[in-house]
Amino acid sequence: MLRTGLAACVLLLLASRASADTLQVPQDFATIQEAVDAANDGDTILVHAGTYAEAVAITNKTNLLVKAAGKVIVDPPDLADGITLTGCDTCTVEKLRVIDAVNGLLLVDCFTCTVSKCRVDAVSGLGVALEDCNNCFVEKCTITGAGTDGIGVGANGTTACALTHISKNKIIEPGDDGVDLNGTNGIIEKNTVIDAGGNGYRSESVPPATTNTWVKCKSFGAQNHGFEINGASNSIFFCTEKDSGVNGFACAGSGTYQLLKVKSTHATGTGIVVEAGLDGTSVTSCKVKQPGADGISMQANGALVSRNKVTAAGNDGFAVGGNDGFYEKNSAMKSNSDGFQLLGTGNELTKNKAKGSVTGFDLDDQSGGLNLIDDDNTFGTTGP
Repeated sequence: MLRTGLAACVLLLLASRASADTLQVPQDFATIQEAVDAANDGDTILVHAGTYAEAVAITNKTNLLVKAAGKVIVDPPDLADGITLTGCDTCTVEKLRVIDAVNGLLLVDCFTCTVSKCRVDAVSGLGVALEDCNNCFVEKCTITGAGTDGIGVGANGTTACALTHISKNKIIEPGDDGVDLNGTNGIIEKNTVIDAGGNGYRSESVPPATTNTWVKCKSFGAQNHGFEINGASNSIFFCTEKDSGVNGFACAGSGTYQLLKVKSTHATGTGIVVEAGLDGTSVTSCKVKQPGADGISMQANGALVSRNKVTAAGNDGFAVGGNDGFYEKNSAMKSNSDGFQLLGTGNELTKNKAKGSVTGFDLDDQSGGLNLIDDDNTFGTTGP
């Protein structure tokens, strides 16, 4: 009986393996859609070089791989999305190029699906769009000239997504945001956005994007903020922005945020803004160079601001509007106005340094004397 059962299991395994076929386009099927319609779960569709004038719809498939072999261009008819996955599980689209579509690639109600090494050019909508997806990946894609967002995750009022991974993508000249995120527990890492018409990176406030992490992302030349991060309890680590049209890093929402080793250079507005409501937020080991306004504006209460460096701020180096914060080992050099301007109360300053403030003071406490300024700070000039 044991041998019979084992033999049956082996036969089932071999049958499962045998059922996984490779479908060739155009050798076996003239169009990608015909191959998709004929495919079974677990199959591979290998698309050979050529331009395919079709809108591809992949629905309710499991473990399907659609992969380009050579230069494959999907050029759908008017007012159509390029490639759409709906209700799919563990499917992958790899190395395909979409041009002149509405949305380049659209994933709806998918689980653990992947868009990898694809290229999207000159679409009128989003380069890659995810709606109501869970644990999906967009990685190593290049998106150029999207009409709205380069990558939209639950964006523009669509259903939010959980556990999204946006990794190592390059987004050039999107009409709006480079990456627009509405969801929870996402990881956005090692992406580059160049010349966004809106923000380099943005997360939504309604419903609040929660517990997401941006790691080693870069934004260059965004017309709005480099990073506009709304929601609750989000984190930004090792990210860089340069030449943003408004603020470098603009943080708003609720809960406690973390900013660690971010860099802001030449933002037209403030380098780092933390709005009221983000109580307990930490800003640690960050560098801000030559912002047009303040270097770091902290409006939240109970903040931990440590080891940051601001150089040549157009206004104040550190603008402290929140209460009961702790400011340690920060420096503000050559601020156009004040090095440290204190409007909040109950803040403690220890081992900070400011020098060379041009039209103001290195320390200007306007709170009424209710802050604790330790003797180990170094300020060249202090206000009345």
